[in-house]
Amino acid sequence: MGRFLGSVFHALAQLLAGVFSVLFVVTAVLVMLLISVDRALLNADTYKRALAENGIYERMPALAAEQLGAMEVFLSNPCADNPLICRIDGASPELQSCLTEALGEEALVDIGSFKREPTEAELQIAQPCLDQHADTPEEPEDSGGSGGGAQMGFLNNLTPEDWEKLISTLLPPDELQVMIEEALDQAFGFLDGEVDSASISLVALRGRLVGPSGQEVIEILLAAQPPCTDAQLAQLTVEVAEGEGDLVLCQPQAEDADALMFHMQKRFDSLIAEMPDEADLIKPRAAGGSLGENPSSAAPANRGGPLGEDPLAAIRIIRRWLWLSLLLPLGLLLLVTIFGVRSRKGWLRWWGIPMFIAGLLTVGLGIAAVPALDWAWLGYVAANLPPMLSSSLSGLAHELAASVTRELTKWTVLCGAVVMLLGLAAIVGSSFTGAKRTEVSLSHRLP
Repeated sequence: MGRFLGSVFHALAQLLAGVFSVLFVVTAVLVMLLISVDRALLNADTYKRALAENGIYERMPALAAEQLGAMEVFLSNPCADNPLICRIDGASPELQSCLTEALGEEALVDIGSFKREPTEAELQIAQPCLDQHADTPEEPEDSGGSGGGAQMGFLNNLTPEDWEKLISTLLPPDELQVMIEEALDQAFGFLDGEVDSASISLVALRGRLVGPSGQEVIEILLAAQPPCTDAQLAQLTVEVAEGEGDLVLCQPQAEDADALMFHMQKRFDSLIAEMPDEADLIKPRAAGGSLGENPSSAAPANRGGPLGEDPLAAIRIIRRWLWLSLLLPLGLLLLVTIFGVRSRKGWLRWWGIPMFIAGLLTVGLGIAAVPALDWAWLGYVAANLPPMLSSSLSGLAHELAASVTRELTKWTVLCGAVVMLLGLAAIVGSSFTGAKRTEVSLSHRLP
């Protein structure tokens, strides 16, 4: 009877050891993934390297100029690529009813709210409705003809080449890099709870605008404008000298340019003097929720609710205790030892096999990250990018995402490889260890 009970308890202990081994594999993989995400995705250095490796700072003027051109084309005729969406917006009741019957209410809402693009089949189904109800919605009033649009109307005369030259003059690659990297440091400092706000410095930009670069900016703006008539030149001279008016620019003759440039530089400098030292990226929280307090007692208490109501506080707490999460898989290994280990050889195998499997799975997930990104990008993201986004900018977004994913892959593979090698060493070591049983003191073990 005692031998039978001993066999039952031994089988139960082995079963529990197997269960804890499986739990160890699951928790170890999750912990290693979380550590990799923390080290790769929640680290400013990752994004600094990605921006530098892809030459963003040197490519920024050309990319910005192309994007401005693509946006101008889109805004001039937003219905060119997707007439169905434009017709849904402001559709007559008859057209609305016809499209609802043809496409279904859910599809109509998704397409009309820009959640997705219509398929070719949906376009064909909707075309009879569009032909039958050919009335078009009224065109919106041109916002550039009044208010602030008129004041800055001279910007419409800039070509992509002008924009590229203007941006490169205002933001040389080295200064742009300093500005963005400082902003990244502040943003991730805010995420870590080290600062209560984040901003981007405008000091370097302001310094360039009041120097020779400022004069070059004015020259670029004037050179892009149509030639001045005598009346326009007189009006522009008065507006610039008095510092009033909408400042409708034109290109002066060479003999008039010096005097006009002097007055424009003076007005330009007065405007730049009003520019702040920095622009807020993340504003401080209201009183009572200050992030400058001790992070351990920050937002959760102020929210008066669970951590789920304050994701930022939850992220900070998770990051603070992340490395302690390693105790969970180690604790499971201890339970495996208690219930399953009866010899030195058994100990090496009970530890080595789960560690090898966990490491192997983690390495596999890390290697699969980049192909998974490419699959998701081609299959979903690229097809749903806004039509106003230029092809170069969307390609750049993919390059940056791939660089960040490769950094995640590096950390994931590194963590997994370390655990996998430790497990492999234990398995190999068990082959050279005798099967001599070692006494294991268990309080519940039968005599």
